[in-house]
Amino acid sequence: MERFQGVCTYYLDSHLYWYRWLELHKNLAFENWIEQILISACQKSKYFTVEALRKDKKHH
Repeated sequence: MERFQGVCTYYLDSHLYWYRWLELHKNLAFENWIEQILISACQKSKYFTVEALRKDKKHH
């Protein structure tokens, strides 16, 4: 989360979603990112709470 220092709480949900996306796809080759971003944009959003992210982080 170091790159997200200083984000305002108004956009916190968006930043958490983007952080989660980066974590899930960190091993994806850069060439495939655009394709995966487009696919993800068309999928139904899943909302994560801070607690859910913390719990998931502990399992990895």
